[in-house]
Amino acid sequence: MNKERDVLQKAVEATPRVELPQAEIVSGTLESLASFSAKEPQKDSSGRFRYLLTGGLAVEAITGVSRFHHDTDLVIFDFRDRWWQKYDTDNVDAQRYWANLSFDPVYLEETAWKADYNANGENHEIYTVHPAIILVQKLSDAWDRLPRERDYKDASELIIYRITELNDDPSWNSVAQKAFFARSQIDFLTDRDPFHRLVFLTMQIRESLGPSYIQAFRERAEAAHPHLAMRRRINA
Repeated sequence: MNKERDVLQKAVEATPRVELPQAEIVSGTLESLASFSAKEPQKDSSGRFRYLLTGGLAVEAITGVSRFHHDTDLVIFDFRDRWWQKYDTDNVDAQRYWANLSFDPVYLEETAWKADYNANGENHEIYTVHPAIILVQKLSDAWDRLPRERDYKDASELIIYRITELNDDPSWNSVAQKAFFARSQIDFLTDRDPFHRLVFLTMQIRESLGPSYIQAFRERAEAAHPHLAMRRRINA
């Protein structure tokens, strides 16, 4: 018998086992988001952001248009504060953002977007990455693949929201431009898909097209999404 191995085996058996707590799943629903944000406030005691919501669930919170989401995407501002380890979320930081984008964390804080949403019959609010950044993220050719069908859907919902709900808010342009150049190799807005050209027109040369273009886009958007037309009539 190998005495050394026997001693080592006994030492291993005598070592107390530590059961690590299982991470809490934050599913990709607004109800789960509301529960999570109630336990984890977005800002610390000094008023700085601890995290921002991004990705598809952020699009749903912003636009109110629901779809299935696989998970909840967060931007974490300080990974040294390990509170996030308690949750099963998909996390990035500002410098290593989705789609190989890189931002100054302060810029993401300064452009954070407050979204009001309803969950479990109650009104809630959540701060997200600016929707113009999410739009560019969704239409990126990062990872050597074209955007997926759900990426196009999310991008179209953001454009429709901007035009029909925000009267084509021009402040999105500078944020989108910042995102366009947030990586060294520009691979956005190619001619490989007509939707890319639509976004280019909407975000970059809107001013030269005039009100008739905006009205035509609004009519097309409301034809595809009747709830938008209903909401506009109610708010009129």
